[in-house]
Amino acid sequence: LIIESLARLLAAVVLLRLVHDAASLGWAMVFGGFAVLALGWWRHDSGVPQESSAPASKFLSGYVVGTSSAQLLLAGAPLAVAALGGSPALVSIIFVTFTLYRAPLTLIFSLQGRILPYLVGLAREANHGQLVRITTRVVLGGVALALAGAAVGWLVGPEVVGLLYGQEYAPSATVAMFAAGGVMAASAAQVASQVLVAEGRTSRLSWAWLGGLVVAIVVILLAGGEPDTRVAVAFAAGEVSALGLMAYLAIRR
Repeated sequence: LIIESLARLLAAVVLLRLVHDAASLGWAMVFGGFAVLALGWWRHDSGVPQESSAPASKFLSGYVVGTSSAQLLLAGAPLAVAALGGSPALVSIIFVTFTLYRAPLTLIFSLQGRILPYLVGLAREANHGQLVRITTRVVLGGVALALAGAAVGWLVGPEVVGLLYGQEYAPSATVAMFAAGGVMAASAAQVASQVLVAEGRTSRLSWAWLGGLVVAIVVILLAGGEPDTRVAVAFAAGEVSALGLMAYLAIRR
């Protein structure tokens, strides 16, 4: 998490020096996901013989593809608005809105390392029943939180952004609704993904996040309306799809 944050900060400084617009900050957010490549050297060897496992290259390749897709889905909204012809002001509104609403997911990133050892223990014991129960509870809870987040976004989302950043950055209620609901779905998907990480099935994790990204792209291409609304709807659709795929692939043996 520290390396990812530092990578985003460095990319933001460099890009802002070279490209003086809001889209450069969007690229900096996307770049952070690739910081996971810096962890390829990280290996812990306790000296205790372990059971045979998948090659590190296979584990990391699935994790890198999945994480990169998840980060692009999460941080690519401002870039998508710009690509659809949105004004610089609209790009700034989307960037500020998604950055603020991402707070729950940032908390999940910080906490997931605390639950992963427990999940690894269950996987090592081949306690698949408990892993399935945990996944089911996380997904059902995530659906409920996504609905609650969407409701809160619709009711007070624009006002919260306006209060903290100024009314010129306040999104529409529709954008706030889909952005808030999508972030909550993404948070649940991130927790559910740790089951696949614990079991070493990162190829399934990559398929789940890639599937969500593809759904988002298709929705952007097919949906009508203003660029900010199209991107917000596509983001929510992609995150909900990723959550559903994550649940299916984590539960399926």
